[in-house]
Amino acid sequence: VGRTGAGKSSLTVCLFRIIEAAVVVEPRPKPEWPDQGVVKFQDYKVRYREGLDLILKGVSFTVSGSEKIGIVGRTGAGKSSLTVCLFRIIEAAGGHIYIDDLDIAKIGLGDLRSKLTIV
Repeated sequence: VGRTGAGKSSLTVCLFRIIEAAVVVEPRPKPEWPDQGVVKFQDYKVRYREGLDLILKGVSFTVSGSEKIGIVGRTGAGKSSLTVCLFRIIEAAGGHIYIDDLDIAKIGLGDLRSKLTIV
């Protein structure tokens, strides 16, 4: 019985250490973010998995908040990949995406995705 109790105590301590290590507090954007809606891709590079070729290679463009754009191209050109990157479903291999001058890689996924909509 003594060993079982000590084993449980040790296990509890280990679990608390794991939980503490897993909690990551990410910076939160201001509550009114985004207020202008400017989206900027800056020298953005991405691959689907480490070791694979880049699917977007140094993409740079800016879309103002009131601007409407269309993205066109042949199959496999990267149209859908731009959206996947905007939602951070895959992370950058280089470069940045900014929304209203805030690097989206610096905030939590919940904060980012709660402010985006696909139509």
